Amino acid sequence: MSKNAVLAIDTSGTHLQLCLKTNAQNHLLSESLPRGHAEVIFDKIAELLQQNYIKYADIAKIGVTVGPGSFTGLRIGIAAARGLALALKIPVIGIPNLFALSTNNDLVGSNPFYLIVDARRDQFYVQQFAQAQAPLSEPLLLEHDEVELLRADPNNKIYSDAKIDIVQLCDFTVDADPEIFPPRPTYIRSADAKPQSKGKIAKI
Repeated sequence: MSKNAVLAIDTSGTHLQLCLKTNAQNHLLSESLPRGHAEVIFDKIAELLQQNYIKYADIAKIGVTVGPGSFTGLRIGIAAARGLALALKIPVIGIPNLFALSTNNDLVGSNPFYLIVDARRDQFYVQQFAQAQAPLSEPLLLEHDEVELLRADPNNKIYSDAKIDIVQLCDFTVDADPEIFPPRPTYIRSADAKPQSKGKIAKI
C-alpha cells in the first residue's frame, strides 16, 4: 500500500480514541480509559493497524488532540504522536480540543455558539465560535457564576460536554497544515501536581 493512511489520536479525556483512515474509510478503536493511557496506547495503535492490514510505514500523517484536558492524557497522546511522526518522518497535527469539538456533526452549521466543557472544581473551559472551525475567542477558563450568566442569556446558543468525534478529527487531519496546527499542548489551567519539597535541602 502507498503511504496514504492517516491516524488520529485522542487521549485527552476518559476514553482512548483512535481513528485510522485508509482509502476514504474510517476504522475506529474507542475504549473507556480514565487512566493508564501510557501502558496501552502503542499496543492499541498496533492492534488497529493489524486489524486493517496497515503497516506503520503506510501512515502519511498523524493528528492528536492537544487540550485543554487531562494533563497526563494530553502528554501521553502528544508524546506518542510526535514520537511516531519523528520515527516515520511524517507531519503531525495538533488540534485543540474545543476546536475539535466544533467539528462535531451536530454542531456544523450552528452559528454562532459557545462550547462549554466541564473543567471540574466549578470551573469550565469556554470558547465562542462563529461556526464550526471558526473561533471568535481564545479558549478561556471561567468560574461557575460566569458560565451561568452565559447560559441565562436567551440569545446565546450553547453546547456542553460533547465528546470529541474522532472521525471528524481524523477527516480534519487529512488537509490540516502542521504550521497552523503544531503539536503543542494547550494548557489553560496550571497542573494540579506540585513539586515535592520534602527532603529538599534548604538554601543558605
